[in-house]
Amino acid sequence: MSTDFHIPLFHRVYAGNIHDSVEFRSITEDLATHYRDLVRSCDHITLIFDKGNNSAEAFQTLTETPFHFVGSLVPTQHPDLLAVPRRRFHALTTPRLEGVEVYRTEKKVFGETRTVLITFNQNLLDGQLQGLTASLNKARRKLRDLQQQLIRWRQGKVKGKAPALESVRKQVQAICSGQFVKTILKAEVCAVRKGLELTYSTDQAVLDRLCRVQFGKTILFTDNADWLDEDIVLAYRSQYHIENAFRQMKNPHFLGWSPMYHWTDSKIQVHAFYCVLALLLTSLLQRELARQGEELSVNRILEELGGIQETLIVYPRRQGQRQHTTATCLTRMSPLQSRLFSLLDLKRYALPSR
Repeated sequence: MSTDFHIPLFHRVYAGNIHDSVEFRSITEDLATHYRDLVRSCDHITLIFDKGNNSAEAFQTLTETPFHFVGSLVPTQHPDLLAVPRRRFHALTTPRLEGVEVYRTEKKVFGETRTVLITFNQNLLDGQLQGLTASLNKARRKLRDLQQQLIRWRQGKVKGKAPALESVRKQVQAICSGQFVKTILKAEVCAVRKGLELTYSTDQAVLDRLCRVQFGKTILFTDNADWLDEDIVLAYRSQYHIENAFRQMKNPHFLGWSPMYHWTDSKIQVHAFYCVLALLLTSLLQRELARQGEELSVNRILEELGGIQETLIVYPRRQGQRQHTTATCLTRMSPLQSRLFSLLDLKRYALPSR
């Protein structure tokens, strides 16, 4: 997509059981074949992607194309970068990146030395901590319920076959399977007289280390070594254009992808094509209105335009007339609807009266 008004430039539909990193390689090859068409209006193309697309094979394919890239790395796979103390970071001054601190270095990644940028954002840390707290509280509630259930078993208040040790341990493992939860919550099930006993506790040291070392940080890397820190961060954040586009296509009122009512591959691909085509046309419409001074969201544009309706009045046929006399009139428009009607010259589509 373009970074302005998320105008689609390329799309592909692929099977849901193919891993992103595998599909990314073939998409990169397709993009390379389209490079000559794209380069007519852009002499420097940088692909932006997240860590789910990383693989040695994908970067080998990317190296053979004319594209540059900005991506991200899995933080836990680079403990040396996470260990860089915060005092070595510096704050970015761009207004759009207020509160972001970065540390810049170089590191060999997937066989090549790349520019690496570690970013820290307090808002990201707060959001991650909030999510983790919710996950921990949910896991603790389930562990507490299981603990009480085992106590009732030991006290003979529950009839039937007592749970097996291995079965309860699997339950505990499933409860604590969330990201970071299994390293923070320490749970143990052991056999005691008359049954099983569950004990659990919070490893505060692990939680403190996560907040101090990992939370709030994102590790970016790129082959654009001449780019400023701000350029790299803003480029990576531009993925929100894609996310907004997907969110727009999931809107059931306008460009809704679903319900699809198709099951064969060829028909699904056609369905995807006209959904992307609808997004393309509405994005171009949004850009045209912004160019003329009306900066509105796609949803607002479609809502306002949808509120402009035309009424066709058919008069009784008089004696000697072969056709009915008709007249058209528009519904009363709001000031914004009137401006849109004028800017888009919609009058040219009005039905003529006869």
